[in-house]
Amino acid sequence: MESIISLMSETAVEVLKKMAFLDVEHIRNDEPISKAIENVHMCSMIMLDGTLKGSIVFHCSDKLAKQVTCALLGEDMASDIADMDIKDAIGEVTNVIAGNVKNKISNLGHSFSLSSPKVLEWGEYVTEIKTKVRQGIMEFTSGKETFFIELLASNGSHE
Repeated sequence: MESIISLMSETAVEVLKKMAFLDVEHIRNDEPISKAIENVHMCSMIMLDGTLKGSIVFHCSDKLAKQVTCALLGEDMASDIADMDIKDAIGEVTNVIAGNVKNKISNLGHSFSLSSPKVLEWGEYVTEIKTKVRQGIMEFTSGKETFFIELLASNGSHE
């Protein structure tokens, strides 16, 4: 499982650098991640079904979500960006991360299908994860913004 989490971390950095031109660093924080993650406002989840069953989740603040969206759309941060465009952009970033992870871990003997991204508010996320087990979560920074990539497994799955 550790190798999959490591590949997810590498992939998130690569994708956000290439797609959104963000300078991204993987960090370790003394604050428990469970508390730090509550400060984010948006998440996008992609379900995995196959030899891995669970979800890849991208968590970020509204500000980082807007930064990513502006970069993808070629807009200035001062631009008025529709909420739907922000949700679409965060879903697309999650989709690219998950697709790249899928390609990389196929070499480890895993095969699975990916769902379409589902963008959630915090309360929806909390409800969604009640049937999942956290396998790993990585914390990153870009400027002053923090974001997280998480791997969840379905209860009862044996990875």
